[in-house]
Amino acid sequence: MSKFTEYTSNNDGAPTFICDFSPPKGVDFNELEKALSLNSDFVSVAYNPGKSVRVNSLQSAYWIKQNSASDVMFSLSCRDMNKLSIQSHLLGAQLLGLENLVIFQGDSFNKTELHNVKTVMDYKSTELIHSANMMNNKLDYKGNKLSDPTDFCIGATIDLNKNLNNEIHLANKKIQSGAKYFLFQPIFSMEVLHVFLETYNEIFQSILTVPLCIGVQILNPSTKSFGHIPIKIKRALELGKPPTDIAYDFIDKALSDKFNCFYLLPALLPNGSRGYEEASNLIKHFK
Repeated sequence: MSKFTEYTSNNDGAPTFICDFSPPKGVDFNELEKALSLNSDFVSVAYNPGKSVRVNSLQSAYWIKQNSASDVMFSLSCRDMNKLSIQSHLLGAQLLGLENLVIFQGDSFNKTELHNVKTVMDYKSTELIHSANMMNNKLDYKGNKLSDPTDFCIGATIDLNKNLNNEIHLANKKIQSGAKYFLFQPIFSMEVLHVFLETYNEIFQSILTVPLCIGVQILNPSTKSFGHIPIKIKRALELGKPPTDIAYDFIDKALSDKFNCFYLLPALLPNGSRGYEEASNLIKHFK
């Protein structure tokens, strides 16, 4: 198994693809097996996507790791567990040999959902990144020594569909807390990424040198997008341009701009499944 940062540094500039994967809503090995044919360099296992009950991201990632040629990442939200539970969870991941961890805040529950479930949020995302980094230095959340240090390659997320200035300062804080790479939520224009990087450089007088994985969503006209879709792309879809062609064009543009790491989000389909076959074909094309 490879740490993500080591993999990218040794990849000689070739495109690297991470593919998002939703664990099943039950003990369904047929659903898990869909991850085995993605052809991606890494499978990033989502944490309870849609705020629904699913197989845990950690156990799903371990199963995929044991049965696939792809490396894996597992996601972890701050929302649902307290510090004790999260750190015990992470020790379990270490025991299973899972190295690549992606930390994010997690969507809030709405008023209706809060009738049935409680928010914990014992950590903010930056605090959890720092906490995982301290575990790598053999310390638990109390400052007590662990018997052995963990060895996580810690990633975090950036969402350029939110307030740009806030995301810039949050990205810097996440790096200071111990984040070693970023997965971007989907964007549909390279311009917004260039503005983010230029503004970051101006504010902090430094260049972001950690691996940046550009979020690419394969759109489906009948389902929601994970990011803001520019009017030009909406118009192209209305005129009948295949959604896969839009993704291909965007990746071509990113490669020409010297970006070579992509976080691919397969389409959300009306029946609740995801477009893994289209994602696999896209990866084959660029590999």
